[in-house]
Amino acid sequence: MSEEFYIGYLKNAPGKVSQFIMGVVVAILLILMGVAWLLAYGQKGFIASTYEYYRETEISGVLIKNPFPAIQVHLANSNEGELLVQTIPIVQFGKIGGSALGNHLEGAWITARGFLIYYDGKALMEISDPGNIAKTTGKAQNRASIVNPRYSSREATFVGEILDAKCFFGVMKPGHGKPHRSCAIRCISGGIPAVLHTTGADGLPSYKIVLTTSENRKQLLQFVGETVTVSGTEGKFYDWQLLKLSAVEPLVQAENQLSATLTLCH
Repeated sequence: MSEEFYIGYLKNAPGKVSQFIMGVVVAILLILMGVAWLLAYGQKGFIASTYEYYRETEISGVLIKNPFPAIQVHLANSNEGELLVQTIPIVQFGKIGGSALGNHLEGAWITARGFLIYYDGKALMEISDPGNIAKTTGKAQNRASIVNPRYSSREATFVGEILDAKCFFGVMKPGHGKPHRSCAIRCISGGIPAVLHTTGADGLPSYKIVLTTSENRKQLLQFVGETVTVSGTEGKFYDWQLLKLSAVEPLVQAENQLSATLTLCH
């Protein structure tokens, strides 16, 4: 017989059979390595956010509670004499906002120690001990004047994702999307500012703190971590964009309503 014949109980397979099996094994390994590389390459990388849990930082400024708990840090005066301020939202350890921090010091010049959380030009501070906020003396010219948020007169609609500021800007990776949905819901429920992550007219990321009422907060929580359409009144408070929430709905529902409208108009 000219063809090789392999019997299972023999110690060694014939040469051609051995070579064929080895080739199949090598091919399978190469395919598996290629699939693994493609899966890894296709994964989105973590954003370059930072949570300085290893280093405590001290900052000084004016403690405010509205439109959200924060410390206003005086940076400089512009050439036109305008006060340049960085507004740093404050949160507590865990999934708790900063509404209970330093209530008796609201509007005062204070010094706070905590852990900075920052990404893409935005910063927050986690203050684990209420005793880390203390009243101090600030020069009169360094006091940030507390002003009411400036709102536009029109209702605006945006497409984006609702997330919680603390996790997205540094504490968790990933801090957005459906994998983070349940955590973000608990954070926002605990008083951490909700943020609408969208894209501005210039194509760059835009972050708007969403201000809610007790009535529409529950509606907002239903759509955390999803792509949604959000309607509300735009506002600005120093270096933060604000959005007073009017309505929020899934993007798919909004697209279906638009399609039905176009069909009826046609």
